[in-house]
Parts: sequence; structure tokens; C-alpha cells
Amino acid sequence: HLSYINNDSVYDINLKNLFTEDLGGYLTVGVEIENLGVIPLEKLNLLLKTAENAPIQENWSGSIVQGENEIYIFNAQPSAFISIQDETERFICVEAQNANVSLYLDINQENNTNCKNIEGEGLVLLSMFPNPSDQDITISTLLAQSASLEIEFFDQTGRIAYKELTPELLKGINSFKIPFSKFEKGVYYVRISDGESSLIKKMIRY
Repeated sequence: HLSYINNDSVYDINLKNLFTEDLGGYLTVGVEIENLGVIPLEKLNLLLKTAENAPIQENWSGSIVQGENEIYIFNAQPSAFISIQDETERFICVEAQNANVSLYLDINQENNTNCKNIEGEGLVLLSMFPNPSDQDITISTLLAQSASLEIEFFDQTGRIAYKELTPELLKGINSFKIPFSKFEKGVYYVRISDGESSLIKKMIRY
């Protein structure tokens, strides 16, 4: 348990905006880094994640003082090509971590990641892990606008094994814990719907 004796030691990275541009079939990705803490941001590890590629890490260094921001453009340019099946669901996420982890603990990890759906405005499933699992699982989604989600698990006979309707969620990243450890063993299909679009994924309970 860490307590802050004074406000002089507050460290908080905020990834404020994420920009993407398709230039000749490759994506240029920029992120706006904002300092919401008191301690200057000096060295960051920035992780660029897309659905298709392995994560790419780049290192930013400089000095962003309290209340200031700076835009970082990634050197890496992932391919903008997508297969037909991914047309509605294509996301890019950037995550920032203090490169001098031992020095300061970021007081708000929630704003260290920023994601963007670069194929329209649909619902995006960022992750569902662990899969397969005998433990409870976490589902993370990206919403283009606020909505409530219906999450349903169907077993192989088509019977509903679990259903949850979330309250109205804010746009951005939302995560849910599902009591998957209580499910019978087997294969499940998960349907997540925001009222306009639905996603279906397969989960295995071993």
C-alpha cells in the first residue's frame, strides 16, 4: 500500500489523443502525451498494438512538465491492409509506461492506454482472456460512443449459459469480469451486442 505524503510526488501519464492516417497503405500513428502529475515525464516506453501485428515498442524521451503535452509520432508504420473479415473491427492501441519504473508509481493506470477503432464506428472486442480457461475471465471492449452492452454465453446446444446487461457505459475502453470458473466444461460462444452491432467469439472452459 503506497500513500502519498505530499502532492510533490504525483506521477501521472495521460494518453490524451490517438491519431492514425493511412499513407500509401501504411499507418502513421501519433499519440498525444499529457502530464497530469507534478513530476516531469522524461522517459517512456510506448507500446503500439494492433490486431494483426506483434506489439511494437518505441522509447520516447524528453521533458513534459505538469499540464503540458507533446505529440509523439511512431517510427514504425504498420500495414494498413486488412482482410475482408476484419472490416468492421480493426483497432490500434497505444500504451505508455514510465521507463524508470522503480522511481515512481503512476497513480492512475486507467489513462495510460488509448485505443481507436480505425474501421468505422462499430463495437470492438480488445481482448478476452485467459482463453481457454478454468478461471474467471476478463472481457475488454472499445466503444465508439456510450452504450449498454448485452453479453451472452451460449453452450454448444445453443442454450444460454450466462447473460449480463451492463449499465450505460462511457465511450472508450470498458472491462468486465465474467464468472467463467462456475461454467460447465465445454465450448461456448460469446455474443456481445451494443444494440447496433454484435460480435461473436469462441471461449473454451477446460
